Amino acid sequence: MNRRTSLPFFLGILFLIILIMAALLAALAAQKNYTPYSKSKSSVINHAAVSINGKSRQVQLPCRISTPSPGTPVVVTLHPRISARDMLYVKTVYAPLTVSSGGKILASYGTKDSYPSFMHDPATEVHFLALSDTLRGKALTLTFYAPQDRDYIMLFPPIIGKAGAITGSMLPDLVVPFALAILQLILGMFIFTLGIYIRMFPFSFDRHESFFDSLPWLGLFSFCAGVWAFCENNMTLWFVNRPAALYLLSFMALECLIIPMYMFIQSFLKTRIQWLHNLVRCCIIIAPIVSLLSQLTGILPLYRSITFFHVMIPVIMCLLIIQIILQYLHHRDTASRQLLIASCIIFLFAIAEVLNYHFHFVWQNASIFETGLSIFIIYAGFISIGFVYRTLRDRRQMAFDMRTMKIIVKEQKKETALIMESEKEIRRQRHDLRHKLIAIKEMAATGKQEDLQDHIATMIRNIPHAVEIYCENPEINAIVSYYLGLYREHGISAEAHLAIPAAGEKFEDVDLCVVFGNLMENALEACQRMKTGDRFVRLQSTFRCGTLTITMDNSFNGQVHRAGDLFYSSKRNERGIGLSSILSIARKYNGNAHFEAKGSVFYSSLYLQERGDKTIPPTPSS
Repeated sequence: MNRRTSLPFFLGILFLIILIMAALLAALAAQKNYTPYSKSKSSVINHAAVSINGKSRQVQLPCRISTPSPGTPVVVTLHPRISARDMLYVKTVYAPLTVSSGGKILASYGTKDSYPSFMHDPATEVHFLALSDTLRGKALTLTFYAPQDRDYIMLFPPIIGKAGAITGSMLPDLVVPFALAILQLILGMFIFTLGIYIRMFPFSFDRHESFFDSLPWLGLFSFCAGVWAFCENNMTLWFVNRPAALYLLSFMALECLIIPMYMFIQSFLKTRIQWLHNLVRCCIIIAPIVSLLSQLTGILPLYRSITFFHVMIPVIMCLLIIQIILQYLHHRDTASRQLLIASCIIFLFAIAEVLNYHFHFVWQNASIFETGLSIFIIYAGFISIGFVYRTLRDRRQMAFDMRTMKIIVKEQKKETALIMESEKEIRRQRHDLRHKLIAIKEMAATGKQEDLQDHIATMIRNIPHAVEIYCENPEINAIVSYYLGLYREHGISAEAHLAIPAAGEKFEDVDLCVVFGNLMENALEACQRMKTGDRFVRLQSTFRCGTLTITMDNSFNGQVHRAGDLFYSSKRNERGIGLSSILSIARKYNGNAHFEAKGSVFYSSLYLQERGDKTIPPTPSS
């Protein structure tokens, strides 16, 4: 898959996921075909009479009531004002329920045949019961039966009214967590798909980077959090009337949540105790399996084994926080500081949720931890974006440095070849000089004066001219001399007028070599591609008030590949490396570069500012 198509590809996947989820919810919601009652005011019954073994008392709902033995009837008596088409909304938590009036049973929920045999108690259920007009003025009796695996029962306030009014009164508390759960599910699938795609296919990043190894784990973490929040929300039971399945999914998602969280954070840690890491990893993988098998064999229900996870999750988070602190003290890196903040967020919310589970500060279970998970996922997303930005920036800088080194090596090879060629020429001249001196000696001995004078005059005419000096900088002078010689060999008219500071005074020689080497090499290649027309190169530079200005005009065949302000190489379908290097070096010295093609002339211009005592950090090319 082409890199340019990756973004639309993932946006398409995200759109399809949202579409499928919306269609699924719409289909499930259509199964609850309630009569469209008017949304008149509903009545939430917060006070009721509760009777256990003949002892009655008034309680405020919701509440937690101790029961003497499993199966003990807990009778809640209501005296509601019932109107036409009213409905009764009830919620049960691991307890069977019978609704009756005047000794007549109206409905029974959580009966033994309504849930799997491996469960001792029914799962959490919510129900809407249509009330007949004959019940006006009569009392309603809700008989809950104490759970088999608990010594207490949870009672939640029933609601009486029209269906629209009941759901309308509950939506403010349920719709936001429900929407967050759906968002976490979608984000989890998207991030996991992105991580797997990066791992399977070539990409612009190094696929073995710790961050990209962690992407699938972050996706699984978000997905598990979404499954847990989705199954815990009472609103889900309106759409999916499968309380036993939601019960299993909810607890398993919560118990497995620590696995991707631990692996996500561990992928960023550089220092770790390997034996402890292996031990923790085995524990967090085996614990959910043992918990599920205990439920399926009837040994211990999930809502009892969750107590172990209430201890294990904070302990593991403490271990992670300690490792992160040690890494930060050792490396002082930004990633450790960000991970420490994220881990502390999830740790504090986990502790708050455990306390709420046992002491019920908030009766809506999972709301505290779900809030913490959402904050953690959002914060982890910002960490990921920052990591991607830094990775891309470092990669661009590394690519620029590598291109610069290649150019430097290339120029050094050219200089070496020039030196070797000069040395070869000197050896040839020494060899010829020896023979010429022998001939002169022979002419002098035989008295051939005219031949001797002609021979000496020829030698004088063939003496090589001195190397032309173009500027004070010997490195640049060598490069310019080399390319001007190549221009003359290929019949290209060339001239150079340069004013460049001496080596190392104002600008680094390496940078200037890259600039002039690229400019003159590009001009040579452009002129060589010309089939007709005058071929020329004009190079000029000035140095005034700490600013070095360089301009070059060269002929070319008039064919240019560009997109906007970008010029593409004629040898590759990508931006020219030489021009990118020149622009990067110009920006390194707080300068800029401009390239323009008009007709059959290519204009290059750039300026560099003297650095002074401060070193300007290089800026990678765009």
